[in-house]
This record gives sequence, C-alpha cells and structure tokens, in this order.
Amino acid sequence: MATRTQYETDVDLTNEERIVERLLKQLRLHNPGEFKAVKLKKEQRLDFAIVRKIYENGHTHDECCMIVEVKKRQGGSHRYPDLMISKTKFDEGKKQAKNGRKFMILIEYADGVFWFEWDNQEDIQIKNTGRTTQKRDKWDPEVCAHIPMHHFKRLPGTF
Repeated sequence: MATRTQYETDVDLTNEERIVERLLKQLRLHNPGEFKAVKLKKEQRLDFAIVRKIYENGHTHDECCMIVEVKKRQGGSHRYPDLMISKTKFDEGKKQAKNGRKFMILIEYADGVFWFEWDNQEDIQIKNTGRTTQKRDKWDPEVCAHIPMHHFKRLPGTF
C-alpha cells in the first residue's frame, strides 16, 4: 500500500507557530489567565489546541478551550471568495465544537491575519474540489468545505 508524502515543511511549521502566537497575544490582552498553544499530532487532523491555565480553590489545571487550524496563503484576502479546507479537518473541528471547545481557523494573507470561528454558519458549501490544477499526488482532489470570506475577521494588530 502506497503512503502519502508529507508536504508540511519546517518553514510551514515555523509559520504556523508564528501565526498562532499572534492569536495568543490577543487572547492574553483580552482574557484573564495564561494561554499556550500545544501542537497536535498529525492523526488529530488539526494544528493546535489552545490551553488555558485555570486557577480554582488554590489549585491549577489546564483546560483546552479552543482547537485551531492554521493556514498561510499568498496574495491578499480578497483573492478568492472563500477559504477551501479539507472536509475531514472541518468535520473534526465541528466535532470539537460540539464537545464544548471553540473551533477556529486562522489564516495569514499578505494583508493581515484573519480568523473564523465555527458557529453553525449555514452558507458553508461542501464541494468535491481540493487541489485540482496543481496536483501533487492522486490524493489532492478531495471533498472540501468552502467558507465564505465574509465570515473571517481581521485579527487586531496584524498588518
């Protein structure tokens, strides 16, 4: 059985960490407590768990409050009408949201970092698209969720 090549590079991982750090900075500005990003395993489909340190009754414990997928795209945020993300990733994020965690997508464009939070938006389309014109391998075309860009908000302090 053929295994799929992993396309995520060290540069991609560095970009993810830099982008998620911008989210953490905003969380720390507007919320009490300590936050950290924990990189998730590949099998968990999404990129980071945002963990908050909770102080209660003289004890501390960590609580996962958010699951985040991080993207970086060339060009500006108005280049495409929507963000395309693998349906398996999107479904995993929605599952996490049903379990009480926020599901967020962070995306860096040339004109800023933008965020989307899942809240049962009804205009997200599911299409059999994926990477079709510049395929890297036979697994690139896939079912994807298309999230309209009007659902994304600029993260304060970016660009």
